[in-house]
Formats: sequence, structure tokens, C-alpha cells
Amino acid sequence: MQELPADLETFKRWSFGKVRVTRVLELPPTAFDPSMFIQTTRHEILERQDWLCPTFATDAGDIILHFQAFIIEASGKRIMVDPCIGNHKPRSHPLLDMLDNPFLERLERAGFPRESIDYVLCTHLHVDHCGWNTMLVDGKWVPTFPNARYLFAKDEVDNAKADQDDDAAAIFEDSSRSSKLV
Repeated sequence: MQELPADLETFKRWSFGKVRVTRVLELPPTAFDPSMFIQTTRHEILERQDWLCPTFATDAGDIILHFQAFIIEASGKRIMVDPCIGNHKPRSHPLLDMLDNPFLERLERAGFPRESIDYVLCTHLHVDHCGWNTMLVDGKWVPTFPNARYLFAKDEVDNAKADQDDDAAAIFEDSSRSSKLV
């Protein structure tokens, strides 16, 4: 794992007709050995470096991950998609363990105070996709987006409940179950 220079733009925007999408970074783009996440090797990445580097991979063959959430604005609603890792959560990977970062401030600077989010959609319940569902307040996990309706696929919730892996159980507990989101 290699940390790359911080992306100076903590948020970016795109418009598609009447829909606007905003990306908000939680952490700087970071390079990882691709075998940690996908079924490929550094050698296979380097075979495709003509189009992967420097945006999606490094010259050493590591893949570049962006820990980010997306806010979709459509029909007067704000939908947060995959709310990142979250602060104060014990995680087995050192880069993700017990974060204390200004994600909520970045979100607000992008024009999205946490109270303004209408829906939170988690595409899946991995560490980097559901962490900001909750935040620690007075020793308890509470919904970060108090006015939002949280949306999860039933199969994802069922899989998270059944997963016996310690990390997966902790993620589900502090980012979903403990605050009664599911």
C-alpha cells in the first residue's frame, strides 16, 4: 500500500440533464496491490498501463482506490450513495482503523449539510461503503443523516447478518444494526 499525494479537489461535480452528481472524497487516493481487491496481478495491470496509468494505476502496477461517496440530486431529492468508512470505528486495516477525518465538513463545503440528505443508499455493506451511516455521539452509534431514509438490498443485509468474519460483523454492528437502520 502506498499513499499518493492528496487530490486537491475534495469534491467534483457532473451534470446529466436535470441530474447533478457530486463526488466527495473521504481519504486521499491510495495505491494498493491489486491482488488485495481483484483477481489480477501487478504484472497484468502493467500490461494495460497505457490506459490505466496514472489515473487508475501506478507505474509499479498498484491500483488506485478512491474512498468516496456520491450525492445524486434529482427531482428535488438528495441521495447519498455509499457513505465511505466513517470515523472512530475499529478496523483491521491500518489505513481504515479509527479514522478521524473531516468528511462531514467536506460534505458541507460541497453544499450538503448532513441534515439535507433525503436518502442513503448502500450498494453493499463493505467497510468503505457504509461507514458514515452512523456516527459516534455520547458513546452510541446514531444515524449520521438524521432526516434520511436508509436503503439496503435485502440480500446484502442477510449476507451481513450471516457473515461470521470478525471484521464484517463489526462493520455491520457499528454501521447498521446498532443504530437500528436495518
